[in-house]
Amino acid sequence: MTRTRPKALRGSLRSHLSASLAPTITSLALVASGALLLDAPAPARAATVVAAPAAQGDGGPNTYLSSPPELVAGRTAAPAPARPEPPKTRGTITGQVVGPGGTPIPNALVTGVRFSDLGLPVDRTEEKPVLARTNGRGQFSLKQLREPYLVRICSESVSSGGARTEVRAERASEGHRARRSGECDQESSKRFTPTWLGPDGNLPSWMRHTRMYQPVAHRSMGRIVVQPTAVVTGTWKVDGADRTIYLTRIDGSIAAQTQTDAQGQYRFEVAPGPYRVEADRDPGLRTASTVPGFRSHRLLLRAGRTARISFKTRHAGIIRGLVTSNGVPLPDQFLSILDNTGAFAGGVVTNEIGRYVVTSLKPGAYTVATSYAGSAYVPKQQIVAVTEKTVATADLALDPGRSITFSATDTLPGANGSVDAELRNADGRVLKVFQGSPAAQPGGKVTFAGLPAGTYSLSVRRSALPSDGPEQVDFPWGQQTIDLNVATSADLAIPLDQPTVNLSGSLPAGGQVKLTAVPEDPWLRPAFVDGDQATPLALNWTEQETGGQYVVRGLVPGTYTAAVTTARKEREDRPSKTGANLAVTHSAVSVTSAGGTQAFTAPVGAVVRGQLRYSNNRPVIAPLGVRVLDTGDQSWLFPTVSGKQKYGRPFKVERLHSGPATTALLDLVGLFDEHPDVLVPDDLLSSARDEPGTPYWFTAKRERLDLVSGQTEDLGVVSVKLHGVNGVKAVLGGGGRQAP
Repeated sequence: MTRTRPKALRGSLRSHLSASLAPTITSLALVASGALLLDAPAPARAATVVAAPAAQGDGGPNTYLSSPPELVAGRTAAPAPARPEPPKTRGTITGQVVGPGGTPIPNALVTGVRFSDLGLPVDRTEEKPVLARTNGRGQFSLKQLREPYLVRICSESVSSGGARTEVRAERASEGHRARRSGECDQESSKRFTPTWLGPDGNLPSWMRHTRMYQPVAHRSMGRIVVQPTAVVTGTWKVDGADRTIYLTRIDGSIAAQTQTDAQGQYRFEVAPGPYRVEADRDPGLRTASTVPGFRSHRLLLRAGRTARISFKTRHAGIIRGLVTSNGVPLPDQFLSILDNTGAFAGGVVTNEIGRYVVTSLKPGAYTVATSYAGSAYVPKQQIVAVTEKTVATADLALDPGRSITFSATDTLPGANGSVDAELRNADGRVLKVFQGSPAAQPGGKVTFAGLPAGTYSLSVRRSALPSDGPEQVDFPWGQQTIDLNVATSADLAIPLDQPTVNLSGSLPAGGQVKLTAVPEDPWLRPAFVDGDQATPLALNWTEQETGGQYVVRGLVPGTYTAAVTTARKEREDRPSKTGANLAVTHSAVSVTSAGGTQAFTAPVGAVVRGQLRYSNNRPVIAPLGVRVLDTGDQSWLFPTVSGKQKYGRPFKVERLHSGPATTALLDLVGLFDEHPDVLVPDDLLSSARDEPGTPYWFTAKRERLDLVSGQTEDLGVVSVKLHGVNGVKAVLGGGGRQAP
């Protein structure tokens, strides 16, 4: 079956080019309706819309991007079940929650937490929570879970979802009673440090525990003393209003983040322990090639005490420049900054007078480049050397280049007026795309501008529209070759009169294949080759049909890259899963005007298993994930991480290639940050993450392996170590400063 949209794509438009990018049809941006955004800016990724102050005389602020713009939108969520049921319970848990002086704590939220609850968050539409709240005397009675559990006590947020502080203020001003969410408050307004109770005692995080309670007929907790939060507050001086500020653990991971107010003031309330305060000089730009504009000394925060850290940011390596065409400054031009390996180091958009500045780069060689996507000018690039003591300048004078204008005629039955178009160069790579109705454009035609001299192939096909049903079979198309070596423009009328081109063949059991052409812009290619994106004329996921056969419909002649992976299993309102144990395999496929056949193969994946235990040899009480990195082809959709786990049972990582590999504990937040808009199957996201608002993190010894396809490597017991417990000196062996 051929779908008109990939099943494994996110249902949001966060992945589009920044709002300040040129809103022209030359950008390679798709929208869920199948039409290109025209005459309106595309929505930006949330982390990139913040603007940085520019230097005096440089005009207004720039917009920064920490990852390449992603270009595909996706699916809608499955309907939720109507009546969620709570987990099974037996007996009760009772106790009284008081502060350090014995004062009762009313309205504290009390919940039982299972092994599985510490992994993928429970979907409240599928399972009703079991919780209690303390009364005016601090007392509670909680139904006891039938599985091993910890007891968590915390301040409750007043509403679920987004900006809770604004909700509080709004409802208070209107005299409304705030709705209780059943969730712990993650804001800087906690009444006390969340506490976790188990056989190991009363501790500020589940990460400190190595055992869980076993269910009994009744459990009395007695008096439970909660501790005040540790506080760090201060002012971001000079241009610090409404900026994001981070509190990091000593390993560099983010424990908490918040926004400064209009005066640049901030506040964190967290569990005691070692931290740093960090702030980025270029807002929203935080990559492996940048450094914070401020990083504090190491602080040891103490319960009930306040540390004050005020600061100004400092620049690191600076690149600045002016983007023009024929001497006229060009606003809203997206520039990619690539490191010396060609990896994306950052992105910036020129301001209203065509200027840009990036002030947070590590020293090294970088390439500043414009692109085909997001620009109506011929791409240009310049290599610069960045140091901390000098300012690197990269002024780019862009050429408007050549242009191709076209209209399309679709007179065959089923025409909907909408088309998909791709302009490819002589190497078969995609430069420009269009999705929508040419008749709706000025003059009823589409223009691709900013082309260098060369020979091009323009393919136009009837669109695959979601409104036309889940399966479509008719995709008439037309194609023309254009020589712009001498001519500076071409005006074409393309009839869509060629019959549908299909590719068919066989797939390995439990597999699927994704086809896509490859963009010319190098910083976009990983999202298409390894990621979930596909150019418009290949925007289909094809799954195995009866007997292992498949059909990809609606292709046009050309060269495609194919990724064979395990199939993603959608199970209505249940979490999605992966299918067969197949190692990702990439290949090139040539499609002719007659279509063709292709038998795709992929090797059976190697498997790594083992059991995570603490140093006291007890099994871990949370589904800590394991990641295995091998040297074979990769898929962002199916990272090689452990799947869903059970308490006391081994972990397992599948879909691995033969050859060298290394293991590490999975940093789930880091995995999300690598590719934030890629929808990974739920069973690969069921691992626990470091608890927000705490200084703790786990490590395990990295294993170096030599894997064999179809065979299992058993690591036995893998020892897990907790860090951040005893302060900076114990963790790092010296240094740091205890906060006053």
